Amino acid sequence: MKKNTLLKSMDVLILTAIVIQFVIFLLNYEKEFVITLTAIVQFSFLLVYFIYSIRLRAYFETTINEENVFFSKQFSEIKDGINDVSYRVSEYFDRQRDIDEIRSHFGQSKVYYQKELLTKDGQRVTIELMLVTDKGIFICDFFEAKFILKGDFQKDRVDIQYSKNNSFSIVNPLSPVWPLFSELKSLLEIKEDSMIKRLMIIENQSFVLGMNTLDENQEIAKEDDIPAKMSRLLKQNKVHLSQEEMNQFISRIDEKIIG
Repeated sequence: MKKNTLLKSMDVLILTAIVIQFVIFLLNYEKEFVITLTAIVQFSFLLVYFIYSIRLRAYFETTINEENVFFSKQFSEIKDGINDVSYRVSEYFDRQRDIDEIRSHFGQSKVYYQKELLTKDGQRVTIELMLVTDKGIFICDFFEAKFILKGDFQKDRVDIQYSKNNSFSIVNPLSPVWPLFSELKSLLEIKEDSMIKRLMIIENQSFVLGMNTLDENQEIAKEDDIPAKMSRLLKQNKVHLSQEEMNQFISRIDEKIIG
């Protein structure tokens, strides 16, 4: 948008200069030959430059459009080959609204957003969004990209595909081997996995296969589905932490928070 505005501003300035030179040309016609000739030359150069700038902008816009068309075609090809499309999700994230929506389900909570947790061996683990609540700990990760996600969400790895020839295996964000999950379990000496709930929030044009493999502590949601998915996570939840237990968890986490 800024580039287009800049190009349009340049066009206006060039057109203004052309008009001025043309006026000079008319005023000096048959009176001052040298001035008239100079004005004609300047007018010609400016006109050529103006035409060139228009063609350059058209080329730039065409290139961008071609890239968008290419990647959209790639994604359509792999999407069309899937018969069991079980989930579609939203494309835009309003992070603050999402955080408020998630937090509204709890009476008491502490939010950690875009922080890092220092592990016992000196490594850093990223916290996208995490809440310590009276109903347990909730880890939320945002995935703002167009992709197809598939696999068994009880396993350590799932497959992610961005285009026809761009597919690979990743660590399952909802599994116990997810770095933040395993570090929290160790740090807080948690015995039961059900103490930690995991939520993926993904984009509108993405697809997820294998939703039937999710357990009661896992969920995948589009932005509009956050209330329903949070309700599902809490429906069978049996965790009820006292303020003292929450404070103990928060105190241990705060000691390891960086940033």
